[in-house]
Amino acid sequence: MFADDYIMRQIEGLSRMLARVLFDRDMESEELHLDEDGTLSGSDVLAYRLKKLLHKRRINEAENLLFETLEASPLPSYGRTALDFYREISTLSDEELAAADFSREEIADGLREVQRLLELPPEVE
Repeated sequence: MFADDYIMRQIEGLSRMLARVLFDRDMESEELHLDEDGTLSGSDVLAYRLKKLLHKRRINEAENLLFETLEASPLPSYGRTALDFYREISTLSDEELAAADFSREEIADGLREVQRLLELPPEVE
């Protein structure tokens, strides 16, 4: 129980720090937006694909897609998408995460990896 509380605090702290550094504001969910031509931006396409995978509880596959994208193109615009992804899976129960073969530790590790890939400064407490 204590370990879970510690991990949740890590997840929340990393999420807040990433939101402040990337967007100079506190966390809020980002919605998908179409441009004048009716197309989605690269980060919106990624967000859409991640949401579809999350809906199917294919969390590992979604995380792999996220990191393949970030490694190929570490753009700050993908930071919001990554933050929303980890925020959404952090709301799942431990049982739901276990059923998807995922853990709270992996959420915290993933947020740290996003921070590293986007070359963001370490969290300051």
